[in-house]
Amino acid sequence: MQQADNGFTLIPTECPKFLAACATVGVHLQDGPGVQNVYTAGITYAPDEPGKISYLLSNGQGINPLAIAKVWMDPEPELAEAEALFSRLNACKTPDEWNAIADDIENLHVTAAIGKMRLFSDGKFSIDSRTVSDQERQACEVLSGFAKAMRSDQRRSGSRYAALLAKHWEPAMFAWVKTWVFNYLELRDLWKAANPAIKIDRGDDFPLVIPKGKDFAKLIKRWA
Repeated sequence: MQQADNGFTLIPTECPKFLAACATVGVHLQDGPGVQNVYTAGITYAPDEPGKISYLLSNGQGINPLAIAKVWMDPEPELAEAEALFSRLNACKTPDEWNAIADDIENLHVTAAIGKMRLFSDGKFSIDSRTVSDQERQACEVLSGFAKAMRSDQRRSGSRYAALLAKHWEPAMFAWVKTWVFNYLELRDLWKAANPAIKIDRGDDFPLVIPKGKDFAKLIKRWA
């Protein structure tokens, strides 16, 4: 994975599950050729099989795809930190602790959702429906405004907010996961819409990449 100078992140992957997680939290493909499908000597061309797939993502809503990748590769620390929010709220005594929890929740409800997406993609739990319910949609809205509500509440009742978080946390996580499923089903065959190309390694730093055209089949036969 590389951070490009143009504000986009190049993610070479043949698995669109991570891409679906990015899309679910607001990171999308760049306009234009956001997906590349390149065949090489090691991945020979076949019309119904992908070559080396690369996605070019934008940094949507200030979210860096590299940060998403960190959680995707190792979700457990983020999920453990999210789980600790409940005890932190109940034990909160000072305004500084209160504000620190609010700051953490603002990010953790998103990164924990990424962790849940990864666990679901690995078959660690199941969902009973792919449809996001009204309750789950409302729970997402509550968590999205949770930090703001905490900062504006002068009573600072940790037990009250812990109970509110407990009520909405799981339904919101299910909403995120169901949205991930929808995005994954749309994105898993996205490579088929990309214009295929063949990459020819000439033994130097400048490989030849030939996009599909009228001579594509002939060039593949000659070079691949």
